[in-house]
Amino acid sequence: MPSACFLVALVIRAIFERVVVDVEKQKLKLSKLLEVAAKEQAKLLLAEKQQKAREARQVAREKAKERAKLFRSADAHRKIVLGGLTIAAEADGWDPAEIVGGAARDWRADGHAPERAGPAPRKGYSASGGAGGSP
Repeated sequence: MPSACFLVALVIRAIFERVVVDVEKQKLKLSKLLEVAAKEQAKLLLAEKQQKAREARQVAREKAKERAKLFRSADAHRKIVLGGLTIAAEADGWDPAEIVGGAARDWRADGHAPERAGPAPRKGYSASGGAGGSP
């Protein structure tokens, strides 16, 4: 029969091995939990980053719309003023090419020179009533 010391040592060793196994299992469980938590955190960070990007794009779109609205408003106001001046000058019955050509001629006659070499790009209406062309 084994001695009492030997039996106590055997019991202690069995308990120790069981504790070690339990600790290893707990470490494995904890490791898996930490891995799952890290993946969830990464998902949350990615979702947050995507949300911030969406919000930034939305703000940029709103700013662009506001700038476009202001530009359209200023452009419309400018056109109304020029139309009013045309009517006040009693030139509203003239061909648009005559109005533009006369204004350009008078502008040059006042001593203004074109800022670029060569003729200005053709925009607007021609004397024949179509777009572009010469006056």
